[in-house]
This record gives sequence, structure tokens and C-alpha cells, in this order.
Amino acid sequence: MSLPLDPKKPWRKASNSCHVVRNDMVTCFQKSRCFQEEGMSYKKCLHNMDPEFVPERCQQLRQAYSVCRKNLLNAKYRMRGNSLSF
Repeated sequence: MSLPLDPKKPWRKASNSCHVVRNDMVTCFQKSRCFQEEGMSYKKCLHNMDPEFVPERCQQLRQAYSVCRKNLLNAKYRMRGNSLSF
């Protein structure tokens, strides 16, 4: 059971969620050749590691998102703050 978020209290929102990295990753994959020209689904493009279809920047963002999500469970980053979340 979680408490509903009140829009008048923005400080109640989790600050260490990886939403910025995730949004950048999704945007990058949507602009990639894999998604636009080849017409593959987002899921197939996400797992495609061919640099001809998916730019290196998208692959780096995917790796950063995975590390960010992993750090959410790491106790050290819970106390100090997740450096990968913006």
C-alpha cells in the first residue's frame, strides 16, 4: 500500500528514480534507424546491439539505465544518493 502523491507536495516524489535516463534512452531508441527505418518494435531495438542500426549513444544510455536501476537497491547509494539519477 502506498500513499497517493499530492501535486502540491513535490518533495514526496522519489528523487532517485531513473526517469531522466530512461526518457533519454527511449527518445534515443525512437530516433534510431532500427525503430524508424526498419520498423522494428521498441523491444527488438532495445535488444539489438548492431551499431549499424542502433547508435552507440543509445547503447550507453541503456547501460547507464541498467546501472542506475541496480544502484536503487544498493544500500550505499540509498544513503549517499544515486549519482546516475538526475
